[in-house]
Amino acid sequence: MKLIHSAQFEISIDGVPRSYRDRKDIALQSAQFLKSRNPNSVVKLRDLQSGEETMSRSSKGNNNGMALTMRPTGLGQGIYKDSVD
Repeated sequence: MKLIHSAQFEISIDGVPRSYRDRKDIALQSAQFLKSRNPNSVVKLRDLQSGEETMSRSSKGNNNGMALTMRPTGLGQGIYKDSVD
């Protein structure tokens, strides 16, 4: 894959460079998406300027590394449950 000169971040899967991004937020989202598509692979995000590497979280037991927001149980249907329009 050809290196893009304006790119600051490299995303690799199992050590093979797959994508380059210029913004960190987009690079992180891309790495998370690639990890969701390749749960058994190691996805790394590397800053090309500083050399810092970030590895994706393991998919074992944490739903592919993505947090879930769930509504607490026992709250019922809300204050308008019995209102008639």
